Amino acid sequence: KDEMLIVQRIVDHRVRNGGKEFLIAWKGYPEERNTWEPQQNLDYPHLIEEYENSLLQQSRYM
Repeated sequence: KDEMLIVQRIVDHRVRNGGKEFLIAWKGYPEERNTWEPQQNLDYPHLIEEYENSLLQQSRYM
């Protein structure tokens, strides 16, 4: 049976092979189960925008 994984939040990002990947925390799973997912696999534009806005906020206070 396939379980529906629910994105809890985006933890980090990196660039791999010219594309952006996000480290995803999955709802109901421990941190060690976080996975790197290519941006094109994620249909969560609001979460990506929220994550990128939080990076902007952090950089303003550094």
